[in-house]
This record gives sequence, structure tokens and C-alpha cells, in this order.
Amino acid sequence: MFEMFNTLSRSDADMMSAKEAKRIEQTIKGEADKTAAALTKIKEEAKFTVDNLREIAREQPEMLKPLMLVYEMTDGNVDTITKLNNYLKQSTGIFRKAFIDMQPEIPSVVLKGFWSNVYNSTLSAFATPIKAGLSAGAQLIEKPMRTMAGGLMNGDLATVRRGWYQYSAFGEALQGSFDYMKQVFKRSGLDPEVVALREDYGIPSRQLELINSFAEARASQGDFGPQVFAEMVNNMHELAGHPWLRFGNRSMQALDGFTQSMVAHAEARGRVFDQITKGGQLEFDAERAGEVYSKVYKKMFDDTGLITDEAVQATAGEIALNLDNKATNAVSSIIRMAPILKPFLLFTKTPLNELALAASYNPMGLFVKDMNAFREPFEDMPYQEVEQLLASRGIEVSPDTIRSKYNEIRADIKGRKALGALMVTGAVSLALNDNITGNGLYDKQKQALRRDADWKPRSLRLPGGEWVSYDNLGPITTWLSLTADVVDNFDSLASNEIGEQLRKLGFVVSSAITDKTALAGLEPFMDILSGNPGAVTKWASSFLTSAAVPGSSQLAEISRLMDPGLKEVEVELFDMMRNRNPITKGRLPAKHDWIDGGEVGVPDTIMARIWNTYMPWKVNGKISPEKQFLMDIEFDARPTLRTNGKGVPLTAEQRSEITDIMGRDGLFKEGIKRVMKQIPGGAEGFRKRYMEAVNQGLTPDLSEFESIHVQLDQELRWAMNMAMANSPSYSDITRKRYIQEVTGSYLRSSNQAEAKRFLDYMEKFSK
Repeated sequence: MFEMFNTLSRSDADMMSAKEAKRIEQTIKGEADKTAAALTKIKEEAKFTVDNLREIAREQPEMLKPLMLVYEMTDGNVDTITKLNNYLKQSTGIFRKAFIDMQPEIPSVVLKGFWSNVYNSTLSAFATPIKAGLSAGAQLIEKPMRTMAGGLMNGDLATVRRGWYQYSAFGEALQGSFDYMKQVFKRSGLDPEVVALREDYGIPSRQLELINSFAEARASQGDFGPQVFAEMVNNMHELAGHPWLRFGNRSMQALDGFTQSMVAHAEARGRVFDQITKGGQLEFDAERAGEVYSKVYKKMFDDTGLITDEAVQATAGEIALNLDNKATNAVSSIIRMAPILKPFLLFTKTPLNELALAASYNPMGLFVKDMNAFREPFEDMPYQEVEQLLASRGIEVSPDTIRSKYNEIRADIKGRKALGALMVTGAVSLALNDNITGNGLYDKQKQALRRDADWKPRSLRLPGGEWVSYDNLGPITTWLSLTADVVDNFDSLASNEIGEQLRKLGFVVSSAITDKTALAGLEPFMDILSGNPGAVTKWASSFLTSAAVPGSSQLAEISRLMDPGLKEVEVELFDMMRNRNPITKGRLPAKHDWIDGGEVGVPDTIMARIWNTYMPWKVNGKISPEKQFLMDIEFDARPTLRTNGKGVPLTAEQRSEITDIMGRDGLFKEGIKRVMKQIPGGAEGFRKRYMEAVNQGLTPDLSEFESIHVQLDQELRWAMNMAMANSPSYSDITRKRYIQEVTGSYLRSSNQAEAKRFLDYMEKFSK
């Protein structure tokens, strides 16, 4: 009763204090109980592990070493023979780990070795590191321009001055970066992971050590099977780690090192500027800067001489397109659980990082997280929020440097937006004058005709009429091609129906976005699931050679250099694999230009051949007026030479002969000229009249409008027939047609015996 009276007579504050004290007391007691329970559990687990190890040492002493090794590797999670057997089973799995992996945390060393060799082969071409280096170089050149432009647009002359000092020692930075690149390339020959790999394709060395230890233990028991398997895995590992076969990977690592070094020089000079000027409050002392720079730059390296500064690695990773982020980690997790997708998604970091980088150049500033985060001037931002923004980029700041670093990043983002706007504006002007191409038309048939007419994607027309590619320029390429696609597709000859407009929009979006994500790699996978034999053969010819032939990409590159022309190939695996081999490619029949004549894809000079083989900015010749006319009126027919038009299949050699005659004798070209003379106002007049009909709601059919396409179809069929009649293989084609007709006649009358006798006789006669 007395306690109740005391409780009722307490003030509210006293009651609250008492309750809080009681709650804290209970919380402390609860935590103490949890700690005691955890300690008890640890003691029990430790006792179990020790007892288990003693029993193994007594009954199977040879297995103690591998168990201790895997115990250390897994932080104590594997502490029994049963768990060891499961770990080894998962580590050496092949088929059970190749499709759906239920324990992805334990990778298979066999599959790791296989994929390491596939990556080595895929990256073996010289053009691969050349393109990667040029792409990074374009970004390194852009970076100071963006900072300066953004600073000027923000009216921030202090950031402009700081940026000038940052990037003014270009020669010194270039020399130091080449030295660092050489060092990384040399060291990567001995240590494959001297610089982080772009994709996860290394063999875990500790797992190899465990397998070898287990094999030795079983061998001591008289079981030599694991030793044979271990030797096979070791050979795969040695092949995958061979410095010569890793040339492509090592070159990419060296280029990443070069990018890191260039960024480190600029970052160090920026920190020196901030340190001396106290964030812009004091005058800059050039004499003192040299001494401070050496100390700041040296801190960016570890004891082994490698760059480990987080801010430098983040900036360089964005430039080199190899940053780890939520998107890349999510895709990698899916692939680890479903390895069946691995052949179609060999590279995940580069396309996703490229898409994120291109998004930051959005002229409208929409859907860009950083652009919104850094939109306000430093003075209008909460100090703690700025600290968090910079810390997320691995940047350590002090009260003296936080303003200048924030303003530098803000200027860079503003500069990206300005550069993106400049690219869009320029591309619109070029597209309206037909001086730029994007990824092509949404209509596949029309686009196929364009490819046959020497149309090249993502190219600019030079004053002389030649075309040069603008590929491999990072976000610049993306925004130029996206703008060109919009103009090209929405200016095409098509109806104004909503469905047709949505098809155009879908193509433009997929070309600009989907093709730069992991979804693009799934396209051949879906083709295979749908049973498309051509897609299966095309994919298999590339993947199987990479999997089975070391340096397959290098061989394909040599074949393009020695024989750059396109070939007539059957939709067969063997033919397509021959097309990638420099020895066998020359034996395939050439593909000929059926309008202007000559082999397709062969440059005019040896220098152009070398340039187009190794450089991303390929140079191509002029487009003839006849081909341009076909593209302008969006003609979509091509020679259908899989058969002779009456069901007789044509061989690759026969197709080559017929197209050669068509182009050499100008059979179809003369027909195009005849049609061109009949059109009032030429192609431009035709397009204008067609769109007038569309706008009037008449829904004209392009294939029949003014009978232009009909006449061209007739001219094309006539040219094909004439070329076929003049072909050296004409008698053979005619004979096949006769055999087909006679055999069909017998079969229609259910006389299979006579059909067989006739075929046997004709086969004997042909000998």
C-alpha cells in the first residue's frame, strides 16, 4: 500500500525518469544475457571443432591438412569432413555448376579455369586495348574541358583557376603515366591481379591449394584419381595465367593503370592548390607547391608502388568504365546463380558503366542523380550533406578544402550537361543535311538494303563525300547517334499511325539504351530458345572458337587484315568458323556489290585496310548516286539468291558468281538509272509527294506509290535472271531444276520407286 501511495504521489517527471531507468536496466540485462549466450555458444562450437579435429587426427591424419586449410579459408564455417566433402564437390563441379548453381558462394575451379581461357581468347585482338585506350583518352581530354566550361557557366572563376593549375602539367603527367602503365603491364605478367580485373574470371588460388592438398591426402591412401583431376585443373590454371595468352587482359590492366595515374596527377595538384590556398582564401605559392606536391602524390600509393587512393580509383573507374555499382553487382549475382547466362553476358561492367556515364551528359538534366545532388551552390548546401556526398565518392576533405572540391565536381557535372547539349545541337544540324548516321532505321528490310548500299552506322560525312566513324568516343557517340536516330526514323516514309510511331520509338530507345545494358547480350540467348538456326550458328561460331582456340580473336583480326572482304557463307557452323580463320577464310567465295560491282568491304588502299582493322574510327568511301537514290526512297528489296526463284537452292559459289555479274555489268544499276529519269523532282520530290498523301490521311502503300518500287522490283528480277543466265553455273542450276521437277512429278503420283531410280541414274550420269 505504501509503495502504491509513493507511486501515485510521484510527479510525472519522476515517474518518467523511473521508467526510463528501468528500461535501461532491462536493456543492459538483456544485452548481458545475449552476450553470455553468445560466449557459451562460441565455447561449445570451439569445443566441438577441437574434438572433431582430434578425432580426425587420430583416425584420418592425412585429411587434417586439407580440413585445416578449408577451415581457415571459410573463417571456420567448414569444420567437419562432411562439410569438406561438400566444399570439394562444389569446387570441382562441372555440369551441376554450369547451368543453375545452388551454392554460388563456392565457385567451381574447373569452370573458372574454362572462363579464364575464354576471356583471354576473346580479348586477344590488338584492336581491343587500342579501342579501350582511345576511349579513355577521349574522356581524359574532355575532363579539363568540362571543369573549365562548368566553372565559367557557374560564374566560379576560382574553380576555373584551380582547374587550370590541375591540368596544366600535361607533359609531366603523361610521362609519369606511361611509366606507371609500363610497370603495371610488366608486373601483371607475374601477378594477374596486380590491378583489379574488369570481370570476375580469375581462378581462386586458395581453392587450388585445397584441391592439391586433398589430392595428396587421397594419394597417400592409395586413391590417385583426385591427383589426375588436380593436375588437369592446374594445367588449366597455368594456361589461363600464361603472360602471352593474357596479353589482352594485361593490356587492359595497363591502360587502367595509365588512367589512374593521369587522374592521380590532376587530383594531387588539386589537393596541393587547396592546401596552399586554404580552399581559395590565400594566394597560391608556386615555389612551395612543388615540395607539397611530391608528398601528396606519394600518399596515393601503397608500399608496393600501386595507386590505392579511393577518390582516384573512383574517378578513373568511371573513365575506364569498370566501376562496381549496384547494377553491375546485381547482374553479376544473377549470373553466378544462373551460369547458363554467362556465354551471353561475358562483359557486364563496361556497358552498364557506359550507360551511366552517358546519362550524366543529359542536356535536360533529367534522371541524373549527381546532377540533382550538386545542383545548388556550396553556400546553399548543408555542410553535413556536402560531406556525405564527397565521402560517397571516396573523397576526404577538411573545412579548408570542402568548398573547392564540391565546386570542382559541380562544375564537371555542369560541363557534361553543356557538352551533351552541344552534341545534340550539332547532330540535329548534321542530320538535317544528311551528314551523319546513327544506328539505322527501325524497319529491318529497309535497313538491310542500306547495309548492302555501303551505308555505315555511326558515321560522319567528310567534305569530300567519304564517311568516317565516330564510334568509341563514349557519351559523345551515344548522344550523336541517339539524335541522328530520332531524326532519321521520325523522318522516314511511314504512316502516322500510333503503332508505327511506337515501333520507331522502341527502336530508338533500344539502340541508345538497351544495347548498352546486359539485355543486349540476352538477344542471342532468346533467339536460341526460340529455335532460330541462323542465330544459333552465328553465336556458336564465335563462342566455340573462343572456348576452343587460344587467341581466336587475334586470328579473326588477322583474317580481317589479310582478307577484309565479306564472304558468301552458308548458314552452317563450319562455314562461319572458317570465316574467322585467316588460313581458311580466303577459300570462301567473295561477296560482291550487286549494284556498283567489286568485292564488298575491301578498302581502296593498304593503309585504309590497316587503319580500319585496328582503329575504331573506320573510313569508308563515297556512296554512289544510285545507291543513295534507293536509300532515299526507302527501297527494301534485295537479290533473294538462296534459290533460283523456282525452288532450286543456290550454293555460296553460285551466289557469288551471280552478284559479281550483276555488279560488273551494271545490270541493276542501269535499271535504277532508267527509273530515276522517270521521277519528277527525283527522290526528294517522291518523298514530298508521299508525305503529302500521308498527311492528307490517304494511307498510301509505299511499295505501290507511283509504281516506283514496282518498277525497281522488275528491274531487279530482270538483272538477277540475266546474271544467272550468264553464270558459268547456269547449266548446273538448270539441271538441278530439271531433277527437282521430274522427282516431284513422280512423288505426286506416289511412284517413289521411279523417283529413286531416276535420282540414282542422274547421280551416276553426273559422275
